Amino acid sequence: MPLGLPLGALVLLLFHPARQEEGQVKEIKVEISGGNVHLMCPGKEFKWWDMKSDRGNNNTLDISIPDDELERGGNFFCGQRSGKSWKIYLQIKGCKDCVELSFGLGAGIIVADLLLTLGVLLLVYFCSLKQQALFRPGAPRRLQGQQDQPPPVPNPDYEPIRKGQREVYAGLEPQAF
Repeated sequence: MPLGLPLGALVLLLFHPARQEEGQVKEIKVEISGGNVHLMCPGKEFKWWDMKSDRGNNNTLDISIPDDELERGGNFFCGQRSGKSWKIYLQIKGCKDCVELSFGLGAGIIVADLLLTLGVLLLVYFCSLKQQALFRPGAPRRLQGQQDQPPPVPNPDYEPIRKGQREVYAGLEPQAF
């Protein structure tokens, strides 16, 4: 069986937009941006409410967190009070100094850090190769100034024992155990 036919059918199924039928479950869409949350009701001409009061007659409900309040939660309903409605429990936690970081920016920072680290590593490697070339041991060279000088005098503490001094050290022979 040729591979092209099943592969084409798979691609068609993956990228074909699905139609929503009447029996399917519709969901509330949630968008979060900074300290604001946008809730979108799946139906048309519905209103929002919570346990305390009505929240608006639009299809979209905007909730923002004030700077002094870092946490907020509760049940929100969308739809018609007497008819079909949807319920969502929303728990919002925020912070004053938070910054949104997109996936691309985060990945870019990580890749830039890795490239910078690799660059420093290569710089150190090539500099160390040049330093090794300067300090390679070569053939021993004699300097012209040293040829005229006699060899250094040996230290008298390490001179060999003379014949007249051997009896002083005669008692230091190895002993058998």
